[in-house]
Amino acid sequence: HRAWDFPAGVRLNDIAWDVRATNTLANSGTNQFLPDKVDLSTARITNRQGRDVATMWANREAVWVTFADNPNGGDDYELDFSFGP
Repeated sequence: HRAWDFPAGVRLNDIAWDVRATNTLANSGTNQFLPDKVDLSTARITNRQGRDVATMWANREAVWVTFADNPNGGDDYELDFSFGP
């Protein structure tokens, strides 16, 4: 995306996510991107591609991801997550 604009082409396990419409994507119905029983609190980033920082934190109900794409500009990012012990 461009500076101060919403990212485009966001996908979670091939599920499209319009982050302009909502900053939350529920893991249910046609948007189910993970199995029901996944313990989200065990999430960790196992691979990251992009020019700057991507961080995440989690609890049993949600995983939050933040990008700090500095210096100003934009890049494509790809994150792989793993769940479990």
